[in-house]
Amino acid sequence: LELILRSLPEDCIFNLVSFGSKFTSLFPESKPYTEETFKKALDHTKSMDASYGGTEIYSVLQWVLQTSQDKRKEYIDFPTAIFVLTDGQVYNVDQIVNLISDSLSKRNDLLRLFSLGIGNSVSHNLLESISRAGKGYAQFVTTQERMDKKIIGMLKNAVKPPIKDYKITWIDEKSSTDNDDKPSASSFINFFKKLSSDATITSTLKYCSTPYKIPILYSGVRFIIYCFLSKEVSPPKHIILEAACEDGPIHLEIPIDPVTLQGSKIHTLGARKMIQDFEEGSSYLHHIMKNKEDNNLDQGIVREQIVDLGKRFSLASRYTSFLAIDERENSQLSVTKISQKSEIQLQSIQRKSLSIESPTSSIQRLSGKSVLKSRQTSKSKKISSIFESFFSKKSKSASKRSNSQPFLSDDGGVDRFTLERGENIEILFNFLRLQSYDGKFLASKEFYRYFDDGEDKINSNLKKSIPELEEKNKLIKEEIWTTSIAIKYLEIVLFPKFKEESEICFEKAAKVLKKLVIENGDGCKGNNSEEKVKWILEKAGEWITRWVNES
Repeated sequence: LELILRSLPEDCIFNLVSFGSKFTSLFPESKPYTEETFKKALDHTKSMDASYGGTEIYSVLQWVLQTSQDKRKEYIDFPTAIFVLTDGQVYNVDQIVNLISDSLSKRNDLLRLFSLGIGNSVSHNLLESISRAGKGYAQFVTTQERMDKKIIGMLKNAVKPPIKDYKITWIDEKSSTDNDDKPSASSFINFFKKLSSDATITSTLKYCSTPYKIPILYSGVRFIIYCFLSKEVSPPKHIILEAACEDGPIHLEIPIDPVTLQGSKIHTLGARKMIQDFEEGSSYLHHIMKNKEDNNLDQGIVREQIVDLGKRFSLASRYTSFLAIDERENSQLSVTKISQKSEIQLQSIQRKSLSIESPTSSIQRLSGKSVLKSRQTSKSKKISSIFESFFSKKSKSASKRSNSQPFLSDDGGVDRFTLERGENIEILFNFLRLQSYDGKFLASKEFYRYFDDGEDKINSNLKKSIPELEEKNKLIKEEIWTTSIAIKYLEIVLFPKFKEESEICFEKAAKVLKKLVIENGDGCKGNNSEEKVKWILEKAGEWITRWVNES
């Protein structure tokens, strides 16, 4: 949660809600992301525990969705992203899905819901269902995995404007007219079975895709869509994907490999997805009936379609289940008794095999020696930099450094010894705790101490280097330098191991650096703000490289 809070955009409103058999919230309603609310949220996360009992998610989601709706009166155009983190299971999944669907119908594209399942016993059906209904996606972590990378990936996708208005052209234009491609209000396709005699809807469509409505697609999240073609339609050589995004329209032609069209497994997967559409009320049948005067789809028709698909493709569903019966003849099995001598020989072999040293352990010890040698024989590089005048320091022994500060090897990369030692995410947390809520790395004693230097020495050297520095904006000038150093430290030292987890914090720092340079960057070289930012980051990179190698 700490990493999430540090990665939130500066211009957002937020809240934290804990739930179980009951639920409590940090604020009565979402509050603007400020230094005060940020610190209060950090303190709150330190006192949180998992002592709320069961998983009563319906009531807490109802409260969150309602307060979010009320808050829209003040923040009309603010899109809302809800992140659900849970390790539990519930029985009323359909009720929760209906709650989310009703809320989305009022908010349109301004509400999205993401979920993260924790542990081995979490309900996949619950999280995947609410994420589909909430136009987000679900991810899962086991007890042995770090959740930081996945939850930050969700946050990245949540803050970006989504790609939407998808359209897929499944069949060649020559083989069908536009009118044939679109479902009419009085007919739908039924590829598998004729409807009951009382059904007046006829079959005229040439294809049907599932899921019928393409959801929002996200970076790094795989999405699969299936299409059933009627018998008179030949498989196309390619399909066309069109969509709209912030940067303009998207048009992509995707070639079809004929080999993938063979076999029955792909049809079974498609049928399974279509059953899911029927069960959740998002199928092509439901879409067609919305365009009719009487838009109530007979549940008997839906059930009939689900049962037919389940029986035809041997799929379990809400209305179908299967029993496995072993029809083999009962026959007696003859068992040969192992002699005492054979048992003794077997035990002897087992003892000998247990005494053999694992090749893996030998490799680990050997690699440990070579890694240690690499660490001891690396030589420091002397790189001239403008920072030498105001960040100069003597080389210090490695024993005086913090275990969380990596070293660079001779080839310019992070030392292998440090990578093995520094896999703990706390390395990243310790450094990000120096960052302010708005992205700046403040000129504080803690920051200078992290880089083995003193505040007074930095200030005196900085003032000598920039004669026009005035006392009233001295602190802002310092923050330009400290923020630029932090950006290059993240990029050069921490990115190789924690890029995905720290990328949003890195972007926040880069954004605020540009703002600081525009307002108070008269000591930086360059004709415009872009050139000044580039210059300061180049010098910061040189200093970080020299600092890491000399320490």
